[in-house]
Amino acid sequence: MPMEAGSGTHGVYRSESGRAAVENYYRRALDEYRAVPLTRRTMATDFGKTQVFACGDPARPPLILLHGSMANSAAFLGMSLGSFYALSFAVASPERVSALSMLSTAGIAPQRKDFMLKALFCMLIGAPGKKLLNRLIYYKAEVPPQIHEFQALVSANFNPVTGAIPILDDATLKRLVMPVQYFGGDHDALLDTARTVRRLAALCPEAEIHLVPDTGHAILDQWPAIKAFLASCRSPGRQLPPSCPCQ
Repeated sequence: MPMEAGSGTHGVYRSESGRAAVENYYRRALDEYRAVPLTRRTMATDFGKTQVFACGDPARPPLILLHGSMANSAAFLGMSLGSFYALSFAVASPERVSALSMLSTAGIAPQRKDFMLKALFCMLIGAPGKKLLNRLIYYKAEVPPQIHEFQALVSANFNPVTGAIPILDDATLKRLVMPVQYFGGDHDALLDTARTVRRLAALCPEAEIHLVPDTGHAILDQWPAIKAFLASCRSPGRQLPPSCPCQ
């Protein structure tokens, strides 16, 4: 999590007070809900000082979680924009990624243009629009009220990512030589999941692909499958599961 306010290209927060509010909320949430001890570390990045949380046995293979010091090789799990960042790192440095699990990732197929129009309309009508926007994003997912509260805090204090996310070309996606897992909701309002599934299956035929039915952009119930995938990537003689049929 970035810890510094700024302006321009690398300005993550809108103000120092906004940075403090988000960081304090994040700390309280981790203190309240964490199930295992955490170690807080600070790393220097292009976005300034960034807070990183580490947990678990340091002797075991690393897993890096992204939602928006690299080891020699690590497994990556990302969701939404964090998934795109994980994908971008995997194709740039495939030798440093032991496995890649992505949920609702961009960069494989175009974003839905109609969502941007709906989002602009929602922002113009205030609080009712924010609730409508949440319904578009989460669809039928049951989201705790704390998530909505944190999302509102972030929206008020972060400088949003603007512009279309670039689409990776065929040659770039074929650099995904590590075990790959993908989940996409069939009712994703932001991304064209069907096109993502077809393209990923064509370019990465050994990828484990899940088109999740009756699900939107937020995929919150697939941890058992993700855990099994990551565990199997560490197993000798791992057999890659077949991709699901593309619809």
